[in-house]
Amino acid sequence: MTPAGLTLRRAAGAAALLLLGAACGPAPLPGTRSNVPVVIIGIDGADWDRMEPMMRYGRLPHLAALAERGAVGRVAPARPALSPLLWTTVATGRPPDEHGVLDFVEYDAPTGQYVPVTGRSRKVKALWNMADDAGLSSVVVGWWATWPAEQIRGAMVADRWSYTLLTLRPTLMASGSVAPASVRPLVEKARVEPSRVGRREMARFVPMDGEVAAVLEGGLSTGPGGEEHPVAHLRRIVAATRSVEAAARALMEAERPDLTMVYFQGIDEVGHRFARYESPPLPGVDPADADRYGGVMDAFYRFQDEVIGRLVEAAGPDAAIMVLSDHGFARGGERPVNEPADLSGRAALWHVGPGILLMAGGPVIPTRLGQARLVDIAPTALAMLGLPVAEEMSGGPLRAALGEGFLREHPIAAIVSYEQVGRRVRRVEAEVSAAGDDAAARLERLKSLGYLDGSQPPAGEAGGLTPGARINLATVLAEQGKTWEAESAYRQVLAADPDSLLAHRGLFDLLRGAGRTEAALEAGRRLLAESREPSASSFAAVAELWVESGQIEAGRAFLAELPDRPGAAGIPLARGLLAAGAKDQATAEAELREALRREPGSWDAAEAVFRLFEAQGRLQDAMPLLRQGLAAHGGDSVPHLIAMGYIALLEGDLTAARDYLTRAEEEAPGEVEVQLYLGSVDYRSGRYLEAVRAFTRVLEEEPEHLEARANLILALGRSGRIAQALEAFREAGPEGRGHPRLLNAAAYACLLNGLPGDGLPLVERSLAADPASAETRDLAAALRRALARPDAPPPAPPTPTP
Repeated sequence: MTPAGLTLRRAAGAAALLLLGAACGPAPLPGTRSNVPVVIIGIDGADWDRMEPMMRYGRLPHLAALAERGAVGRVAPARPALSPLLWTTVATGRPPDEHGVLDFVEYDAPTGQYVPVTGRSRKVKALWNMADDAGLSSVVVGWWATWPAEQIRGAMVADRWSYTLLTLRPTLMASGSVAPASVRPLVEKARVEPSRVGRREMARFVPMDGEVAAVLEGGLSTGPGGEEHPVAHLRRIVAATRSVEAAARALMEAERPDLTMVYFQGIDEVGHRFARYESPPLPGVDPADADRYGGVMDAFYRFQDEVIGRLVEAAGPDAAIMVLSDHGFARGGERPVNEPADLSGRAALWHVGPGILLMAGGPVIPTRLGQARLVDIAPTALAMLGLPVAEEMSGGPLRAALGEGFLREHPIAAIVSYEQVGRRVRRVEAEVSAAGDDAAARLERLKSLGYLDGSQPPAGEAGGLTPGARINLATVLAEQGKTWEAESAYRQVLAADPDSLLAHRGLFDLLRGAGRTEAALEAGRRLLAESREPSASSFAAVAELWVESGQIEAGRAFLAELPDRPGAAGIPLARGLLAAGAKDQATAEAELREALRREPGSWDAAEAVFRLFEAQGRLQDAMPLLRQGLAAHGGDSVPHLIAMGYIALLEGDLTAARDYLTRAEEEAPGEVEVQLYLGSVDYRSGRYLEAVRAFTRVLEEEPEHLEARANLILALGRSGRIAQALEAFREAGPEGRGHPRLLNAAAYACLLNGLPGDGLPLVERSLAADPASAETRDLAAALRRALARPDAPPPAPPTPTP
């Protein structure tokens, strides 16, 4: 406990904090220890769009149970969506440019080579170090970038201990994977060798045909291209998952830690290997392989759910549980069909959408959290432990998930930095060598799954950063709005690798976002002319900037000099956008149709056609082209389904609109646009309570969504729930309550429910903000008539905005 009266203030400075540590060991920390065990379970790549339907139909009972009794949210996507960076952010509460883990590999100065990333890249303390400084114990199993294992109160099993991305043939004693040495026998006993995963267990993932049996019996180990056979790979993933679970449970029972952190890589790794086989399989997939492997993803989710259930049971009834993922995972029409073969880190193309977040037990109360950030996880864990949150952390505790009683008893304290208290990070002895511990094999494994490109990075690079780390650092800086630093980082990458697509596109987007039009256009010209196979979206982005800046003819002249690739949609798409900007509608339509002929599934081209026809009042003419694109994606492209649902909604075909949008919802249950449009379909069908639920779901994800709030107010008003309608209006905040759209919606709800006197001041505020609005004038007149003649019929209800 902290001595009475002791506070650590910024004014005390680093010197005072260090003096405390030097004089009497670890410095006392403010806060009130909660004695609540905290368990953080990381599931790489777990995706709400897949989980929600499975939970609804009882296929993930343990995750569903956590959701039912706890707090549910989404983890906002962060760029770049690469696991070592993101999971180190979870562990530290710091962004990658601060914590130092920036790539899957790192520079090994003694050998001048690159090796898979280790914990030595991390520059700051992680949660287990912070707990250690407070005298609390931790168990950490499998977390990214933890090799060599660290000496902490409790035990650590590093990320190279089991069969994972980084380790093909793990060794325990020589690799520095476990600390302290006293738990090695316990941990070694927990490890499951792939050979122990037998036919019965594998049958839950793949049918037991002759080829599968041959792999399991050791007679077949490679696929047709010489790569590891998919069944052998899956068997290793299952063994690794079982190993991590067993080690975590054994150590939780032995140590009874205050903090447990367990990381599972399986869902993400299974996704990269097997998502291409799911129905409809991606182009080039053998139908026999699609039959064999098409169910692996769902089966592995069910397996992972069982593992989580056993860990929750091992944690005990008093524990606070956090289950999260770092990002979602592409499925259906989101899956990348044409992955650029030379694009470094192309695995990130599969990492789409938000991650999951489930919290339950301990101080957690049932609630909807909306979107959290990865940097919020560490502060929330500290708050649940009763430890202070460092001011240097970028996020903060998720207070909405914690009960008021708990927060009163354990008010959240703060310190300047954990770097200036306690003891330094101590790792067990282990040699980081490009030649040892299967380094070459591990690099090849990362390349084979798309985490690295196929080239060998140059050795001895100044500053010790890999080329990928430089791009990732630039991306992180751009995401943080540090434009000058990000620009410098991108230009350093291009100086070393002039045709880097990622660096060219990153620089263009950065300069465009900063409003530096001429510099952005120069970067855009280089992007299209010098980078490796720029995508259709890159052509579209540069063409849009030519139009916005009034330089359409310059854009046309540049494209005329650019070599065309007959099978690529980029150049005709860009020409079509430029023609549309010049009001040359016939040419624009012809070029965009050519782009779609080349790439029928291109959403960039389809969206351009959609906007062109929308401006011409010809949206119905876009339907055949959208159906063609949908077919190219096997019938499950969410953007195409949303566009077709929107068109049907505008045309008044509510049955077709509901069909398209329901199909989109099945593929992407949390998609905001889908819920917004489904709510509009329900409203226009007179199903006001269903509309209320849909608009409420939108606002849970995006509280500032203006149209969803206006539509919610209208739907509540139409269903006679005027008190809730006005509460929804007040929840918009001062700025939202001044918007004519919300003022009119609330005023109409009052009129409909016999409260014209309450509605008139609202509509008068709307008129003051927008005196020219005929709709508002008509509504004001109707309210005045209702005041004069209470029996007068109300005007026709406004239509919700799709």
